[in-house]
Amino acid sequence: MKKEDLSTLSDSVLLSRLNKEDQTAFDLLFKRYHKSTHQYCFKFIRDSEVAEELAMDVLFRIWKNRTKLPENIEFSYYLRRSLKNAVYNYYRSKSTNTILIDQVPEGKLPSFNTVEDKILDAEMTLIYEETMNHLSPKKQLVFRMSREENLTYAEISNKLGISVNVVEKYMVSSLHICRRQLADKLTFLLVFLSITSIC
Repeated sequence: MKKEDLSTLSDSVLLSRLNKEDQTAFDLLFKRYHKSTHQYCFKFIRDSEVAEELAMDVLFRIWKNRTKLPENIEFSYYLRRSLKNAVYNYYRSKSTNTILIDQVPEGKLPSFNTVEDKILDAEMTLIYEETMNHLSPKKQLVFRMSREENLTYAEISNKLGISVNVVEKYMVSSLHICRRQLADKLTFLLVFLSITSIC
């Protein structure tokens, strides 16, 4: 008997199977989204190990709560919102209580507004670009080549005609600035979101 090929199934079909505790469906969704979830977290955290931990945590929480997931959701939007929450919670750093998805009673998980998603995406993108503006033109160029184009220090060195040591120094300095600026700006955004959510 020919084994069923699930790799071409849509997210909605896999999500339906996931609700029925289909491990294979989860494995396929994991493979489909693991790379992009890490990239999303890394865009704001700027620490590959932490970004990987957050991405893995979000994905495995989805598996843990597979029977609680809202029906008729678009998985990519649901996943993106979960990642936003993970980034927000990381910057909160236990300063406020965080409600975890597995602590929410069944049937009480939040709905997801795609208009709100777009607004939050725009806000976070704006924060990222404003943070880049705190870097000198040379540091910003090196940083974008490393983090956005995924070039190695050696490749950046060859392209710009500077030493690898200089590239490394630029990156160390830039990461320090980015972490400080992102923490400050995302904390402000968190306060704003907390206020607007109860208005």
